[in-house]
Amino acid sequence: MFPSSPDRRLLINRLRTMKVSHFIEVRSARTNTSGLISNILEITLEDDHKPLVELLEKKSSGMPLIIRDALLYYKENGVIKVKSVGAGENKLYFREDRFEKVIANVPQPVEAICGMILDNLSITGQIALKIASMIHFDKGYFSLEMIKKIFYNPTISTENMRAQLDEEWERDIVASRTIMPKPSDSVQTNEQQHYEFEFEWMRDSLRKRMLSKQKEKVYKLMLKCLRDTPDF
Repeated sequence: MFPSSPDRRLLINRLRTMKVSHFIEVRSARTNTSGLISNILEITLEDDHKPLVELLEKKSSGMPLIIRDALLYYKENGVIKVKSVGAGENKLYFREDRFEKVIANVPQPVEAICGMILDNLSITGQIALKIASMIHFDKGYFSLEMIKKIFYNPTISTENMRAQLDEEWERDIVASRTIMPKPSDSVQTNEQQHYEFEFEWMRDSLRKRMLSKQKEKVYKLMLKCLRDTPDF
């Protein structure tokens, strides 16, 4: 059960003062997103609230602070309203027409949290993650090998980059999964480590931080890699 209102405020304040490495580990399971929304807004979710729940599950990965700030943002923009219906009960009113207009954007307070996390990474980590955000948006995953094809630096090997970035990325910024390529008669294949962003608002914030010319340059390099390396 999520803490009561006074305790919840203390928890949120505590989360805000934590170091990034500690804060980012404080999260809930995706399956508990509905419970978080109910407790934060002090309401009972209904079937017509499903689009809001699904959005927050997908975009926040169940992180309490991010869900809370997103809900406050949506309240301020009139996407959701909480009204008392008597007997100590509240009802959530959900504006789907306004919802469609805001879901394409990262809520401003969430973007600020993502910025706080990213600013604590190394320059190499930030550049690599920006490139990763473009690859992930297109393919749904990325790998260090893919990033190296675009972010070429002869002084940094793939393994050195992996060691440097894993320490930063394992703060729940990205999640990793091992992919076994299909066996080939002519080519010997090995396990490949693929990554996904832990929550999509981080990816979207990274893309927003890139200048149009930077996006254009990365996209052109991605197209070149696709031509030269079919399995990119």
